Amino acid sequence: MRRTLICPKCEGDHILHLARIDQQVDPYGKIEAWRIARVPKPIQGFPLPGGEPVVAGVVQAYICRACGFTEFYTRDPEAIPVDGTLVRELVGGSDKSGPYR
Repeated sequence: MRRTLICPKCEGDHILHLARIDQQVDPYGKIEAWRIARVPKPIQGFPLPGGEPVVAGVVQAYICRACGFTEFYTRDPEAIPVDGTLVRELVGGSDKSGPYR
């Protein structure tokens, strides 16, 4: 839908684009954008919980005006830190070591 501007469900061609989706308002009145990743900030190179968490990946949406079908996309996915625990990178099609060949 992001590229074609055509809904894959109903073929509608009126698409809304939300550049960011607001998640919540913090106690100080600041609106935070919905982010897809939140991992503990490393302390001296170790992935232990630190102060403020590292957040990345502002989420945006494309919505069909006719049927309401919604697609979510993450801006700058390459900026999401991979910590191996909360965020793991999986690569499909390259692992032939499993029991099914």
